[in-house]
Amino acid sequence: MSPQRGRDHDRGDGRRPEGEGEGEGEGERQEELPETITLRVAGGASITLDADGITLDNGKGAVVTMRGPVVEVNNGALEVT
Repeated sequence: MSPQRGRDHDRGDGRRPEGEGEGEGEGERQEELPETITLRVAGGASITLDADGITLDNGKGAVVTMRGPVVEVNNGALEVT
């Protein structure tokens, strides 16, 4: 799966896509952001970002979760506060 360019990305040459320059139109454009973003690779590893925190999963059992001031490793096997 290849990444897709979002509306806020440049064209790779440092220029923004036509019609999407700064200060155009009336007021600032505000886009709806997703509640959760997950990046996953074929081997099963993933990174998940949401309002609660960040989860790193290698797809083989190792998981690191960061939520608020707590870092949890392998579903509670080690917890740092």
